Amino acid sequence: MPFAVGCDTSDVAVSATLNQEGHPVAFVSRFLHGSEMHYPAIEKGTTAVIEAVRKWSHFLRRQHFTLITDQRWHSCLIENELRSRTTRCSTGDCN
Repeated sequence: MPFAVGCDTSDVAVSATLNQEGHPVAFVSRFLHGSEMHYPAIEKGTTAVIEAVRKWSHFLRRQHFTLITDQRWHSCLIENELRSRTTRCSTGDCN
């Protein structure tokens, strides 16, 4: 049964839920500290994803999972990675 990880951020905290078959099975949250509170939204969102994947790595390892977020930063990261791969492949370095 595939998992879905839902991440969210605010000015002062990051949180995530681990979902399976549309039902939450775990939740994690923490307050941002010090300089983290001044991170741009993309870095706060990335922090939430990293926290979730680290916390639930034993569930998520070696399988695909869906990342759910209301931020647009993740699509920018994916587009940049695809653009980067396309550029590398056009120069002959597809690894």
